[in-house]
Amino acid sequence: MSIMNAMDALSGALGSAFFTNDATKESYHLMELTEFEAKYTPTIVKVPILGQINKGHKAVGGEITWSGTAHFNQSTFPKLMHEYQKTKVMPRFTLQISNHDDSTSVKTQTVILTGCLMESTVIAKLSTGDEFLTMDISGTAEGFELKDEFADMKGRKL
Repeated sequence: MSIMNAMDALSGALGSAFFTNDATKESYHLMELTEFEAKYTPTIVKVPILGQINKGHKAVGGEITWSGTAHFNQSTFPKLMHEYQKTKVMPRFTLQISNHDDSTSVKTQTVILTGCLMESTVIAKLSTGDEFLTMDISGTAEGFELKDEFADMKGRKL
């Protein structure tokens, strides 16, 4: 039996994120992010089966959602909402998220979220009680690609 090496725990701060506007191809390093998470949730339906008391289950689709927190010091996401307000067309974009920690044996994973739409973002904020202003962001994606995969962990023998 093998167990994970402690050195293979990834640092949450080591990584990168990039935003690309699908229409203009303008790309931006999202260095202001402090937290980000993307999830894929399959749509599972119940299947009644004759001759069986338990229902079966079948995957019939899925949904990709993402959310994050960023320092409130850039206008990338408020500009998207402003463009939508003016043109009545929601801009689509691509997000590329990489985890990379050279101190691990697993190294790098890069996920590219495609067909992204913004669901919510802060457009203006003041707070006298905060040391730093932050903003929550969230949205959806229509697909994802796994550009780089983590290497298999070697582990250590017990």
